[in-house]
Order: sequence, then C-alpha cells, then structure tokens
Amino acid sequence: MGLFSKHQYTDVTSIIDDCCKSHEVYDEGDDYMESKIDDLLDAIKRQTDFVEPGPVEAARALRKKLKYGTIDEQYNGLLLLDMIVAASCDIEFMKPFFNDDKIIDRLIFFFTAGEGQPQFTYDSGRIDPSVSKPKRKIVDLSLRLGELWYRDYQDCPNMDRILEAYRKAIEEKERKESRKSKRRQQVPDFMNDDADMEYEFELYDEPNRPKTNAELDKKYKIPKINYEKEGPKILQLIAQANILSTNLLNTLNSLTKDELSIHSIKANEGFDECRSIRRKVLRYLQLVQREELLGPLLKCNDDLVVALKKYEERSVPYGIFAKESESDDDSLANYESDHEPVDNKVYTRQRGNNETASSSSNLNKKVPPPVPPKSSILSSEESRGAQKLSIATRDKALLDEFDPFSDVNEVAPARWS
Repeated sequence: MGLFSKHQYTDVTSIIDDCCKSHEVYDEGDDYMESKIDDLLDAIKRQTDFVEPGPVEAARALRKKLKYGTIDEQYNGLLLLDMIVAASCDIEFMKPFFNDDKIIDRLIFFFTAGEGQPQFTYDSGRIDPSVSKPKRKIVDLSLRLGELWYRDYQDCPNMDRILEAYRKAIEEKERKESRKSKRRQQVPDFMNDDADMEYEFELYDEPNRPKTNAELDKKYKIPKINYEKEGPKILQLIAQANILSTNLLNTLNSLTKDELSIHSIKANEGFDECRSIRRKVLRYLQLVQREELLGPLLKCNDDLVVALKKYEERSVPYGIFAKESESDDDSLANYESDHEPVDNKVYTRQRGNNETASSSSNLNKKVPPPVPPKSSILSSEESRGAQKLSIATRDKALLDEFDPFSDVNEVAPARWS
C-alpha cells in the first residue's frame, strides 16, 4: 500500500499498469500481456485484503486505465480485459471483477460511443474526462470484443451482466438506426440533389480560333454563359430563392411542437419549391466564375440548405432529432483520482479567496502622485508672451488714433440747426 495513497498498490495494480503501457515499450505487443496473465491471476488470488480483495483491486486498476488513460492505454486495457475474460471467466473468485459496476458502466460508455451521457463541466469550464466522447478506435475495438464475448461466453455466469450490457447497447443502436432510416424515407435526401441540367441559359457564340488554354473547356464541353444576358436572370433567381427559403422557415417556425413538417401542406410545398430552385442554383454554381455573382449564389445555396435541414428536423417529434456533437478530449486531469470530480465548494472557496486577495491588492496600491505644476521657465515664457501681446495692442491703438481711416474712428452724427 502506498504511503500517501488511499488505495492499495500491490502486484495486481503493478502488473495491470505494466500491461497497459504503450506497445512502443514492448515490441512483442500482445505476447507480453499473455505472458503476464498467469502472474496477474496468481496475484489477484493471493490478495486477500478484507477491504479491497484482489478482484476488486484489479477492477479498480483496470477501470482507471479505461477511464483516464491515454488512447493507447485504453486500447491495451481492452485487450487485457479480453485476455482476462478468456483465462478466468469461469473462475469463481473472479466474480467480483466481472460484476464491477463501474467497469460495466465504462463498457456501456464504449459500446454506445458515449451517447446519452451529458458532458459534465467543472466551474472552471474544463470538461470532465470521464464523460468525454471516446475515440472511434476504442469504440470499434469494444464492439468487436463485445460481439466476440456475446458469441462465445453465453454459458458463463460471470459474464451475464457484461453480455446484457452489450445486448442492450446493440438494441438501442438498432432502434436509432431504424428511426434514422424511417426519417430518411419520409424526407428525400435533398443534400444529394443533382444540378438541373435541363435549365436553359444563354451561351457565347464564339468563332473558331487558334488553340489556347480555353481548348480544355471545349474539349470537356464546359459551356461559357453569356453574363450580359444571364446576369439579370441570376440575380432574379437569387431573389426568388431567398424568398422561398424565408417563406419555408417562417412556415416551419409557425408550427407547434406537436405538429410535424411532413403533415403540413404548406411546409411540403415550400420544401419542394426550395429543392427545385436549389437545383437551378447548383447548375449556375457549376458555370459561374465571376465573383460578383458567385458569392451571392453560394450564400443563396447555404440559406436553402438551412431551410431544408430545418424541415428535416421538424419531420420527427420535437427533441428526437438531436444534433450530434463529437468531443475527443483525452484529458489526463484527475488521473490519480478514481471517480470523484473536483469539489465545487473547494473551487468556489478558492475563487473567493483569489477575488478577496485581488481586491485587497487593489486597495493596497499606492495613490498616484499629483500632477506637478508647470515649471517656472514655462510660466515666465507665457508671461513674457502676454506682455508682448499687450504692448503690441497698445502700439496699434496709438497708431489707429492718428489714422483717419482706422476702424476705431467714429463718424459723428450729423447735426441740423
């Protein structure tokens, strides 16, 4: 038992940690694990601690690798689990290992690719690694092993809970695929619509000329549209498509939560109109090369796709069409922790202390010194400038007094006797 560890660290944990290391350490790969299986089972059998007997310690050590380990450690952990199943699934003293709740929960997590388990985040915003989505490599291996176990170990009582977990996961997966297939049958696959090749447009009438790089266009029959004639048509098509996509979105937003889009005549008509005009937009996207037309066409196509996808989402009861989000974070945070997340109270208290410290540090900051007065040199220069200005004003007044045409001279009002 480690000096500062609350869990035991015996030969059981040591062998499991050693087997779950990356294959880069041991060139022989799986052969190394196979050579350690007998030693691991002997160590588990010898561990007779009352609090944590050998099977319980083995389950905890392996579960930690499957939960917090790197991708290689999780992969090797599943391989090691498969070897333990093959070597000891019918041994009575290993029953606590195969019925460990947390190992079974982790296998369900792998079987279902992490679906149905919301991501828990700490107050700091960091995602709990125990509920982040597993890598596809791990999911595929777990499904292959689950299929193998379900086929070969039906008569092994120790494997009942693991096999039941695999069966339920597969049934749930099949139900989801059935719902998706049914939805695809109800809503046409608009994302694979082809461009409207029958849509007519004006072409350039080019005379025969020497071979140039444009010969490729002629060779592969890539037409060149007449922008002078087709430009207004393209702009009109874009305007019409924007109106149709907006109308479809407004129709879908007006539906109640219990009303499906496929049951609305107006929504169905809008869906068909958006699909039809999008095929024309796709045709222009194949031919248009001018940026002033290409950009609006791309934006128009995106708006149509948004409206069509909204129709597909509303074709099933509200909440079933969930947006899938993959998160492949493989954080090693809390690696030595078994299952508990960071205590929110501790984090809140630490954050409060940090805020208090920051506020006290702000109070202890020195008040900045006052702005120093202007230097005497600047003051003397300003006073001399003002003195010169007053002298110049006085001299000008004296000159104006003897100037008959000065502005300061007033004409006396006329007096009539």
